[in-house]
Amino acid sequence: MSLESGIRQELLGLRKGSEAVTVGSLAHTTALRVVLGGGDARIAYNALKHILLESSDSLGVTAVSYSLGYASDASTHLGRLDDFGRDYGYDQ
Repeated sequence: MSLESGIRQELLGLRKGSEAVTVGSLAHTTALRVVLGGGDARIAYNALKHILLESSDSLGVTAVSYSLGYASDASTHLGRLDDFGRDYGYDQ
């Protein structure tokens, strides 16, 4: 598996989780933790957050931010999608 495939798979897995991305959930990743944080889950969490904030002019990236829990405080994935839909006029 390529590094890109590993990162994609881990992001999809995090997005599908019922809880938002946390330092603890990133600690269970390999590719994301290494690429974004040099092995440190806390650094990876903050790096991902900054990447998403810097790219917030893209609607797709904004949707990902909601889905991962960086732009929504909802406790479930469905709730985060509802927040995105409400804020941007889309159905989940």
